[in-house]
Amino acid sequence: MQIRNIQYLRGIAAIAVVLVHIHLLEGKTLVQGAVTPSFFNLGAAGVDLFFVISGFIMVFIQPLRIDSLASYARFLAHRITRIYPPFWCIMLLLLPLWLTHPEMFNNFYHYCPVKSR
Repeated sequence: MQIRNIQYLRGIAAIAVVLVHIHLLEGKTLVQGAVTPSFFNLGAAGVDLFFVISGFIMVFIQPLRIDSLASYARFLAHRITRIYPPFWCIMLLLLPLWLTHPEMFNNFYHYCPVKSR
């Protein structure tokens, strides 16, 4: 079963996230500030939308019903064994670089202070 419309919306959300990161990176690294339009900041909402849609798709395409504790445990075990091994491989590869050159990793919080009202 295909759910193309939702997949398209997830793609739009992912593009919005990329645009907001470009805008933040420009503001952080360029002397004159960001040159991209300020509406790129709206892409931050794409993060929430992307994760909501991804969660829906993940459960929707699940071949087995999740109607008991055992089936729920199987579902979680499958997701964990699929996501965490690549995550930890990448993290362990990046750890020495982060320990020796932490400035190479982006921290957008320096650029985006919380504005008081």
